[in-house]
Amino acid sequence: MTSDPNVNAETSSPSAVEASPVEAKKRPATPVVPAERVKRKPVAQAKTKAEPSEKSSAPSVSSTAATEAMRSVAGQSLDQVRSAFARSQEASLSFARGFEASGHVVQSGLKEMQARVTDALEAEAHAAFGFFRAMAQVRSLSEMIDLQSSQMRKQFERNFDEARELSSLATAVATKASEPVRKALTHALDAQRPSH
Repeated sequence: MTSDPNVNAETSSPSAVEASPVEAKKRPATPVVPAERVKRKPVAQAKTKAEPSEKSSAPSVSSTAATEAMRSVAGQSLDQVRSAFARSQEASLSFARGFEASGHVVQSGLKEMQARVTDALEAEAHAAFGFFRAMAQVRSLSEMIDLQSSQMRKQFERNFDEARELSSLATAVATKASEPVRKALTHALDAQRPSH
């Protein structure tokens, strides 16, 4: 056994390993530093670098082939994107032309409808003036009732005929106006289909 009493005490009993409160106060406390502030020492790099072998200095056949394959796929993808963009641009221009043509058809149709409505209103005004002239010459109540009933029947027939003509004109204008848009849509859908 050794003659040092501290060594024997430390090894013989577990309570001796723990420091007494008096001894803990005497030792300076180790400061706790956050991990962000701790400076790390760089790891020593190996002084000898591995000599490049002949295989690593020249690209291998498989990596060159893979690179060329990737370039080929990327080139094909780029060509496909360019052609899809060109097709969509052509389709949008076709739509624009179709809507422009449709607008011209609608505009001319509206002018024609406006002319027919103006003619109908003018005919209605002439009929109303004729009715008032005839009413001014009425001599009996029965003549006035006959004149008024015939005027109402004629007005109803005129209004019905005008409505039918305007409806057929509106249908014709809508059909003509939708034709350029329908053609543009068909052309756009055909252009968007990939050609194989």
